[in-house]
Amino acid sequence: MSAQHPARLRSAARALLCLLCCCMPLLAACSLVKLSDKIGQAHCSSDTDCDVLNDGKTDACEIWQCSPDTKYCVFGPLDKDHDGYYPAMCQKTASKVDCNDAKANQNPGNTETCDGIDNDCDGNIDEDALTVSHDTAVVFGNANQDGVSDLSYATDPASGTLGLGFSINRTPNNVPGIAKIANDLPSGGNALEIKLPTLLAPNPQRLVTNGVGIGALGAESFAVAFYDQNGTHRVLAGAVDITGQTATLKAPSDILIYGLHCEAGEPCAGNASGPATVTAVDQTETPSLAAQGDDVLVTYVRNLMGAQPEDCHAKSETVPGNKVLANWLQKSAQAQDGLDEISNEALLLGKSDGINAPTVLAVPPIGAKNKVFGWLVAFTDENGAIGVHRVTAAGSKLNIEASLLSLSDGNLRYSAPRLTLGPSSGELQTVGIAYQRGCGVAARVAASVFTVGFDKSGAAKLTPVTLDAAVGGGPAERHASMAYSKDADSERWAVVYRDPKGVRARVLSPAGKPVGEQPYKLIENAGTGGSMVEVLLSPGVVGGSSGSNWFGALGYVQQGGSQHAIASATLGCKK
Repeated sequence: MSAQHPARLRSAARALLCLLCCCMPLLAACSLVKLSDKIGQAHCSSDTDCDVLNDGKTDACEIWQCSPDTKYCVFGPLDKDHDGYYPAMCQKTASKVDCNDAKANQNPGNTETCDGIDNDCDGNIDEDALTVSHDTAVVFGNANQDGVSDLSYATDPASGTLGLGFSINRTPNNVPGIAKIANDLPSGGNALEIKLPTLLAPNPQRLVTNGVGIGALGAESFAVAFYDQNGTHRVLAGAVDITGQTATLKAPSDILIYGLHCEAGEPCAGNASGPATVTAVDQTETPSLAAQGDDVLVTYVRNLMGAQPEDCHAKSETVPGNKVLANWLQKSAQAQDGLDEISNEALLLGKSDGINAPTVLAVPPIGAKNKVFGWLVAFTDENGAIGVHRVTAAGSKLNIEASLLSLSDGNLRYSAPRLTLGPSSGELQTVGIAYQRGCGVAARVAASVFTVGFDKSGAAKLTPVTLDAAVGGGPAERHASMAYSKDADSERWAVVYRDPKGVRARVLSPAGKPVGEQPYKLIENAGTGGSMVEVLLSPGVVGGSSGSNWFGALGYVQQGGSQHAIASATLGCKK
């Protein structure tokens, strides 16, 4: 009698039990479990195959169920997910109470993982699922009043190496610094290498910087851009090659003397007719760049509005918006030059009401018909919205497709965007963007995910997957960075940012929806009193996986008292 013939099984079982109960009343007080167990030894594939044995039962906590091990119906305590934990109504021992008897990955004996549910039944979702392994930190002491500011990040796709560009704030002149972090190092490895580039070009005193944009040309070579605050007030650019303990900054002498070209006809130091110096209310700010093969796109803001905070300010109604510009460079055939400027004028991408650095992302070719895609650039426009634009290079000119996507709710100012690549499939490339909504204590980090493709006319098309997903809970959230990672089991996005208490992170689903109920506490501030982790600045993360290290390398600045440090870590996720 198999479970595939429930009518016959029910009839036989009832007949035998009835006979026993009617003909042997003296046995009424004894247990029939053993005999019933023998009757129920029927093959089954699910609990429903054993339901016929439960007809007429009044005790819902002692029932026939299908054993996942033997594939026979067995009699015992109610345990629908067969994880050894039981519903509260059927269990007097609190430690064995299951919070969800329908899912085996939810019970008090489970370990919390990054999957958006309460695995260990403690009432919290995904708590402590992300882990940070502290690898190393390089401290800049106070002998020269050294400080570190404005980290920017780039990843070499081939090696997974993370490059960091930053400004070392010294007296009398600031200098650019380069850090290299090998991705997916084992816990405790010495992941961080700091390089101070030697300048192979005239006028080294011009290296006065305020942040360094960086793009990967390889595991040991990075394109960099910075600006000369005391001289031309223009963007300087070059390539840094790292050989052993030596880092060399290479750039053509005309770029280091005059900076990159500005718009055609504009009186800037990058043009031959321009002045040697400019006023403080006509200088370049916050360069960023991205490399694709030998091609590099440098973007920056030409400040026409005077001094203003980096993130938020009262928008002026009388002063025109700042200009957002781009220049196209290529890796030079002359080894000593590093990078050559291809176009002799900058491309105007649009206008901005602030001086936040644009974010630029090199996007690989999409589909068979598009051999070269170009770059995506995002920045805050004059209305406080973030626009995403496509830039391509052809001949000796840059071209722009403006306003492919706008992020705005009409009320809050959006700022500080960061773009990152996600998965590619067929004719579509997925891209994520993290950014700041609002200002001051009201600032909140948000993220959006969209796909990039082409319409029938060949124009780029951006299609939202998730828009304006709230990442944190406030207050005063800033410096968001986003990364995508995939392994054999799952795929996720991560958004890393800082708030007044330290560095936080939030895992997002493949569609960009937040996982769990709260952000993760990655690294806490130590409080006041001169600690090296009194304040944490400019966190950034890159994708990659090795074992449980979903999101690879993490970098940030420690600031305390008169000292700063650049620190690196490995960000992982328990699975």
